[in-house]
Amino acid sequence: MMNRIKKIVKNGKVFLLLIFITLLVVYCKKPLVSPDRIKGVFTEGDLKRIEINDDRWNNTFETAVKLETQEIAEPKLTEPGVQSIRVKALHNGAWVVFILSWDDPTRDLVAQLGRFSDSAAIQFPATSGDLPDDAMGGPPDAASSVLIHQWKSVWQEASLGKLKGIKSFYPNTWSDLYIFEMVKEGSKDEMEKVYTTSVASQNPLAHHGTPVRDLEALGFSSLEYSSEQTSQGYGKWEKGKWTVVIRRPLVREQGFLQEGKMQYAAFAVWDGSHGEVGARKMRSIWIPLQLLAKEKAK
Repeated sequence: MMNRIKKIVKNGKVFLLLIFITLLVVYCKKPLVSPDRIKGVFTEGDLKRIEINDDRWNNTFETAVKLETQEIAEPKLTEPGVQSIRVKALHNGAWVVFILSWDDPTRDLVAQLGRFSDSAAIQFPATSGDLPDDAMGGPPDAASSVLIHQWKSVWQEASLGKLKGIKSFYPNTWSDLYIFEMVKEGSKDEMEKVYTTSVASQNPLAHHGTPVRDLEALGFSSLEYSSEQTSQGYGKWEKGKWTVVIRRPLVREQGFLQEGKMQYAAFAVWDGSHGEVGARKMRSIWIPLQLLAKEKAK
């Protein structure tokens, strides 16, 4: 009887030891960190639908990217907002996906008078050759073109069908007649040309149906739509933190990315409740970017 008890106790100790070792391995596993560059690890499978909580994000490197106020072109940002973001990247040889995360205590979704939506963007040189100025390609008289993938929380809300008419922006608004909510779909496009000139002129700050837009710039104040709309993505705010996924194909006419080659990316963040919109933003300098080849993705 005593031998059986001793055996049970012994087996119990072994079981507890195994549990302890397992927990130790899980909690003591150091996250992969790359302080000097963004390293995109190769991964198998479809990346066009990868989610924020996908386990594959645990197998790639995280890079802390410092942001600074935009103080080059007017209107400048006078007081700093979000001062750093965390960046990870994965690729499968055809698509690359970035996940950006930063602390933000306020969730700013819709733009109203004096209020703006939260936003983030990734910038790449549009062509090979000399690296452009990191400030949207530089001053207009000496600029080189850049490609920008921008995500906006207000674009995301609109793409989900959550913004329907003026009541979405100003819930307490009352009027006898609001013409846009009375017209048929066929005539609405014509009315937009008269009454919503930002949409009619294809202003990049106006919404056009997707959370992430592909834009091009050739110097300050030259932002326009790219002829290639290839990027996708979405953002999620939870417990004072934004996490945004932006994915795109490696091969594009503008902003071509290549596996194994040292390239560059820059980042920007807008905090809507801080009054940041347009040129008023926090931005980074060029950050080295390397999409690791399959055999080197360890």
